[in-house]
Amino acid sequence: MSENVPKIFISYSHDSDKHKEWVVSLATDLISNGIDVFLDQWDTSLGDDLPKYMENSVVASDRVLLICTKKYVAKANEGKGGAGYEAMIVTGELISNLGTNKYIPVIALDNDGNIVPTSMSTRKYISLSNDELYQSNFDDLIREIHGVPKIKKPLMGESPFKVATPESSSDEKVIEHAEDVDIGKESNVSDIYQQALTIAKSGNMSDWRRLVLKEKTIADQKLISWRVNNEQELPINYGPELTKYFLNAIDVYSQIFAIVLAGIESGKKEFSNQFMLFDDVLNPKDWNPSGNTIIVDIPWTIGFIFQALHGAMCMHTSQVDVAINFVNNKMSSKYSDKRAEMWKFYSLVGASDCFGRKSTESWEVIFNITKKWTWLVDLFVTDDNYKESLVAYYMLLNIIEYAELRNTTEEKNIKLMTVGNSSLDIPLGFLFVNEDIKRKAYRLLIQDPNKVELIWVNQQISKSDMKSCWNSWISLCKAWLNRVSAFGYDGSIPQENIFDDI
Repeated sequence: MSENVPKIFISYSHDSDKHKEWVVSLATDLISNGIDVFLDQWDTSLGDDLPKYMENSVVASDRVLLICTKKYVAKANEGKGGAGYEAMIVTGELISNLGTNKYIPVIALDNDGNIVPTSMSTRKYISLSNDELYQSNFDDLIREIHGVPKIKKPLMGESPFKVATPESSSDEKVIEHAEDVDIGKESNVSDIYQQALTIAKSGNMSDWRRLVLKEKTIADQKLISWRVNNEQELPINYGPELTKYFLNAIDVYSQIFAIVLAGIESGKKEFSNQFMLFDDVLNPKDWNPSGNTIIVDIPWTIGFIFQALHGAMCMHTSQVDVAINFVNNKMSSKYSDKRAEMWKFYSLVGASDCFGRKSTESWEVIFNITKKWTWLVDLFVTDDNYKESLVAYYMLLNIIEYAELRNTTEEKNIKLMTVGNSSLDIPLGFLFVNEDIKRKAYRLLIQDPNKVELIWVNQQISKSDMKSCWNSWISLCKAWLNRVSAFGYDGSIPQENIFDDI
């Protein structure tokens, strides 16, 4: 099921067989209109934990429909239920802690007084109790779920008393209202990508800058709007729900990512150097630097996705040198003015704070991002191409880290000889993939040996010096892999043969 399909959980009481049939009919109508539905009648079996099912369904859903019959409302107000599933309906205590519009009261058949639970009394409801009005109101409901209102607020016009100003030039086009841009929609992202690719190939830097400015302005505004509307809904625990929460925020930068990838694919140096835009992404305009730390750090999580996609496209298009130059750009920490190469910032290349602060979870997000953003598959031709390119990029980072260590003093180089000291700046989660992907990724990495050699040539290290401690480095990597794997690591490390192959 596509991530773009809205997911709905239906909460109701088992009043009668007729009512259960009505609920199934409603759920079927929703599915027929492109809405996924969690419903106990088809999702649960004998022996299932019903309270757990309900809890998981509520968490996984975008919206929850509360089917308000008289019996349902009475149980919700009393905070208790009878035997069986009726005891599992949403209680008044749960409803009183909502704080959002996630829950939609739906007036059902026997509820001629349009009553809803007391804790929902101030919420706007929809009635499906009248057969004659059912279709019209059902249309309003699915429009709400899909986010396509029947009546759209018009754009703000200019004051008739505004003093006339000279007509702006083509270089000063008005930025679209962020609210009117369908952020993250596949067709929109693909269109932006094609537009950016055409501009880059033509070499028109003015149009390129205008496009970047427009999309960056929209993305920044959307991110701030997302924060205002969602900051209070931050999930308490790390896990899939928190990952989904932050990916919804990162969605607003899909168009920016598309522009970045188009610039790299163009193969033109002036459009493939994306570090200035990367720095802008880390510092959104008007972003409030105070508040909950994990919320404040969202731009750096966006940067984590940015660098991964950038690196993967560089490998996909045989531009290893562009990737090397990008990650070696120096920048300041978000907490101090201390400067270092970008790849040395663990939260940008290793483990994002927003994805559990663990490298394994962070790697899973970028490795499987095509499940959410299927438009990426078109850019890389196939999903496997994307995964192989991403793994090749992280192999490159692994070698860059080794070169940096090899270029330090002999005292620090002792680390290379100490297998037990397996702390790495670039985590090796990318090696926990199937062998076929690793093999193809390695071939992608070494297809242009001269560009790979820039890793140590730029640091004025000879190939013989790089090779001298390489086996110790591989041993250190194996120690890291064995330490983080519950059953030990028995896979390959393809890049261990690099000095024999280039």
